[in-house]
Parts: sequence; C-alpha cells; structure tokens
Amino acid sequence: MARTPAPSGPLIDYAPGETALPSPSREWHTIDNALVRDGGTVVTGQRLIVYEGAADPAINQFSAFGQRLYGSPINQSVALLTSLPVADRMIDEAILISGRHDSNWYHWMAEYLPRALDVPLEIDSTVPLLASDRIPAEGLRALSAITKRPVLIARHDIGHRVRLLHASAPVLQVLDSTRVPWTQGLAIRADAVRRAAETLVQAAEASELAPDRLLFIRRRSVHRGLVNEDRLARIASERGFELIEPGEMSWSEQVRAFRSARIVVGANGAVMANYLFMAPGTQAIGLTAEGLEGFILPAVIADAVGVRFSAIAGSHNTPLSRSPSKIEWIHSDFTVSEATFTEGLRAALARR
Repeated sequence: MARTPAPSGPLIDYAPGETALPSPSREWHTIDNALVRDGGTVVTGQRLIVYEGAADPAINQFSAFGQRLYGSPINQSVALLTSLPVADRMIDEAILISGRHDSNWYHWMAEYLPRALDVPLEIDSTVPLLASDRIPAEGLRALSAITKRPVLIARHDIGHRVRLLHASAPVLQVLDSTRVPWTQGLAIRADAVRRAAETLVQAAEASELAPDRLLFIRRRSVHRGLVNEDRLARIASERGFELIEPGEMSWSEQVRAFRSARIVVGANGAVMANYLFMAPGTQAIGLTAEGLEGFILPAVIADAVGVRFSAIAGSHNTPLSRSPSKIEWIHSDFTVSEATFTEGLRAALARR
C-alpha cells in the first residue's frame, strides 16, 4: 500500500494510504541484436528500449552517475545518446541484471539483484547474467551467493553487442523527480522483494539471530549529508546504540547486523535496502530533511518485510530560494536538531 506521513511527536510514522501501489511488470523481454551501454541502457537498431521507469529520458531524473542519455517531455518519441566505443566481441546470449543506477547499494540490492531469482525457467541455466563493472564488489558477492549462473562483468563506459538479450523491469522502481509525486513514481513487487531478502538472510546464516541490538548507522555520501551526524552518534551511543558503518562491512556482515537489530537509526540513503534484512516487528528510523518527509520509499521497503519505519526530520542547510533547483535542494545537506533526535530516540525505545 501507499504510505502517508503521520507525525506523532518527534517521530513521523507512515500510515497505510487509501490506494495500492502499482506493481512493475513481471514480463521478461527477449531483444535481438541489442546494444547494452551505461550499465543498462539498451538499444536495438534505432530504438531505445525503456524497461525501467527511472531510465526514461523524458523524466527529470536525479542522477549521481553521469548522463549520456537525453530526452524531453515535449517530444517523448526522440532521445539522444552520446557516442561510446563498442567492444569488438559480441556476446551470444545474456540476461541483463544491472541497470543505469547499479553503482548505488540500494538500487543494486533492492531493485536489480532480485531479478536473478526471477529468471524464467525456459532460459537455459548456462546463459550468463550480464552485470556492469560499477556494481559494488560486495553486491556482486551477494549475487554469487544466491545464483549458480555464470556472471559476465561488462564495462559501463563502452557498448556491448548481445545477439539475444533477456531483460525485465526492476522489481522495485522509484522516480527521483520533482515532476512526479513520490506516490505516483513508486512501484513494487513485494513478493519478489521478500523472496530476495529471505534468500540473502538464509545465505548469510542469519535466520536464527535474535533481534536485540540497537544500531546507529554512520553514512558517508556526497549527497544529503547529515552535517551533525557525529554529535547525534554520540547521543545515540550514550543511550546504548552501537555505531556501525555498513560501507565498511561485507554483504553478509550487513545482513547479520540488520537481522540482529531491534532498532536501526541513521540518515536515509542507500542503507534503506538493508531494512529488508530486519526481522518482522522491529523498527527502522530514518534521519531525513524537511524536503523529504513525503518520500515514502523507506516506509514501503520496511513494510514489505513487516518492519515499522519512522522518520526524524531536520532542516536543509541551504534555503530552497538559494538552490539551483528543487531536486538539488531536496538532495542537499541537512541538520537534525539534537533535542528532536533525543526525543525521537526516547519515543522509539519506549515502543514495544
């Protein structure tokens, strides 16, 4: 279901909305003589194949990964691609598992990787998965833990010709654009998301862990930086929270840490993919900025596996009036009040 922000004291809860979220298509497409570039842009002849909504060039999609595909909402039948060299070797057949945003842990773990468990049975087990070289190393190790298919690693900065390419929509999609409301730009196949999460929990031997830890998540990112994170971490530590940095952990260590947590708190970002590994009935608390209070994706991810998500909101350090655009303001640095944070932790710890 869609979620609606419902402030409750210092915590913003997300109540079920009145409408169900759409589900991405389950259909797999087979494309003859495809050219794969940029990690997941697919072209055949003069046609662009848009199999994931976030790759539609007509959308003002925020991207931290560079731009080689251009389009316009005025003329949606035309797109421009920058020129790239093409590898000499043609790949005979492959299953596209990556995508245009696969260098981000969240996009890889929650959107793309689950498709490895969704490949139609009629595609021979010897057909390799095609993944880009931007995928985090631990993300590739997680992939190897859940599939026996061979994996081809393709450079993202050149084109790769594939005689027969199999592709499908990601099981979870979000349009990071101010042109589309969050609730309208989000689609999820909750069953596929849960299946991938359960498979990874089992592969990490984390199924039997007791969820009794309190975790504060350190985040290192050039986008949406939490300016006073160090001070908030000290406050959390004084109240019994362990400080961890998922970016320095293996995929299985991350799975085991989140599975063993009763409460996880930290700045919103790629770490929200790890909510999928938490035990049902536990709590995830995202530290966010005022411009993202209505961003329901973390709540939807948590809800897919029975985890309760709440947010504690802070203020952007740069006013909207001084930002180049609204989308850049949304992704700008922010600060969470120490008093609000302390009250939010107290409220979370009091919940059962």
